[in-house]
Amino acid sequence: MMIRSIFNSVKDCSGSFGRFVSSFFRSWYGHVGGLSIMLVSSAFLVTFYTTSLPVLRSLPLEQHVMTFLLNILLMLPLVLAIGMTVYSLDKSMYWKRYKTGRWIFQLVMLCLVLGTVVLHTVRWVYLKLFSMDLFEIGYMERDFVLVMVCILLQQVYYFVYALLKATERLQTEILGLRSELSTSEEKNVELNCANERLKEELTERQADLESQREGCGHCALHLIYAWSILLDMTKEIEVSFDKTSFVNMPVRFLSKVYIEKEDGVKLFYALLVDGRKALLAINALSALESLCPSILMKNKIDELINILSIRGMENREDRPYLDLFGGGQAEVGKSYWERLRVYLDDLENAMQNAKELLKKEWNADGEKGGDPKS
Repeated sequence: MMIRSIFNSVKDCSGSFGRFVSSFFRSWYGHVGGLSIMLVSSAFLVTFYTTSLPVLRSLPLEQHVMTFLLNILLMLPLVLAIGMTVYSLDKSMYWKRYKTGRWIFQLVMLCLVLGTVVLHTVRWVYLKLFSMDLFEIGYMERDFVLVMVCILLQQVYYFVYALLKATERLQTEILGLRSELSTSEEKNVELNCANERLKEELTERQADLESQREGCGHCALHLIYAWSILLDMTKEIEVSFDKTSFVNMPVRFLSKVYIEKEDGVKLFYALLVDGRKALLAINALSALESLCPSILMKNKIDELINILSIRGMENREDRPYLDLFGGGQAEVGKSYWERLRVYLDDLENAMQNAKELLKKEWNADGEKGGDPKS
């Protein structure tokens, strides 16, 4: 179990490292051409800079060529280590927040630690292959100083190239922003034109609305009044024709409601528009009046009149009488006459206005032109 756990950990680490190496070589940090130039130039500088002969005379020498090839092999892990380290630090979100600490860490790792590793690695390789101790032949004063210069130059290369890439991205973003700004300015001009057109249309609509509102105010009052009458006409009340069983009947069929006393008991009767007499299941006229206030009005203390059942009015001996549907007549009480007259005038005005509105509607509609009675 322990061996399997160790194996899985090693497998996960190798997989993560493989993905890191793959992403490194896909980026500009791991571009093969750039790495090759840095590798060859570093090996060339270390090999031929410290020779006593001129470079052109040193190139044909087999010893210098072999040393140059060996330096390429030795510099290859160094160049890759520097590139991967800089790549990981540039991509790290942590080090992006602490740039000063990042540069201190990078210089310590790539100059002090990596320089120390390179120093002892190269000494060990030369000691094993050529039996030469580089410390005794002045390696520290010549070649190692050049190696450290190459390490610093490679870091400078990544720093400068990163600045160039950032500048290119910034220029691209500026061009995009300028393009968006130009597009937004064009859209702004279009929106301003559209806004002006909408303002003109709004002004016209407001003028039309004001003209319509003046007429709609009267319409609303008539509609509210008519609606209240329609609601009261649909309400029902219990009536009895044989004083034993009660049935529901719409209030609009009542012509008038009055009180009669039988054996000292007040009973509420109604004269229907068809002339029949019915007993009502109520306890007070006020309850019925509040149930249907738009069509039932108090004529006397003990009598209610359905204004829709009034067929005509006449005066006899200076007393007003109402001719009702159902064959009945009702004398209007003096204290209720003025109220009833105003109510009837309002009803007549409402009906007249409704006819005028209906006539205007028919005249405004080309398909319905003509007399509304048709």
